[in-house]
Amino acid sequence: MGWLAKEGFHPGLMSAYFSALRHLSIKAGLGPVSQATWPQLAYVVKGLEREHRDVPTLQRLPITLDVLRKLKAAWESGLEEKVTAYLLWAVSCIAFFGCFRLGKILLSKTTKTPALWQPDEFLRSKLAMVIHLRFSKTGQNERDINVHIGATLTDICPFVPLQNYLRIRPLGQGPLFMWADGNPVLKSSSFLLVRKAL
Repeated sequence: MGWLAKEGFHPGLMSAYFSALRHLSIKAGLGPVSQATWPQLAYVVKGLEREHRDVPTLQRLPITLDVLRKLKAAWESGLEEKVTAYLLWAVSCIAFFGCFRLGKILLSKTTKTPALWQPDEFLRSKLAMVIHLRFSKTGQNERDINVHIGATLTDICPFVPLQNYLRIRPLGQGPLFMWADGNPVLKSSSFLLVRKAL
């Protein structure tokens, strides 16, 4: 019982495991496990269930302006190389101000074609930009949509990070967000670097 708990098995699985042991004991001709031991096992499993229930599940933090400021400070402090910091800051700002999930603007292991492609973004003026998504669940018939993002004229603005990133982005067409070596940024790797910065 202790080994199963240490290994992290769910208490419900432990109950099934002990039922299987009892069944095998009977099938092997050893007779049923003494009923006197079952109440104690039931108490232990109940205690483990209570302990398992009290462990908080990993929560996804909502990205707020305060969180963005923490990310910016961490990346400006040299936590990542300058090129990587520019890339991550641009991804974070575009995701925040465009109300995108990271999976919408970055590739995942399962997607082959990104919704956001270079040069699918363009600056309309000093106060507005348009991000063109090649496909979207919210578009009519899941087709392409344009998302308009306005400038904030504050310390947290999507324009400057995107312009800084585009200056250092590898040349050529491909996903908008790429590492310095030309490989596309995956949602999972970006997520890990955001967690590291927080």
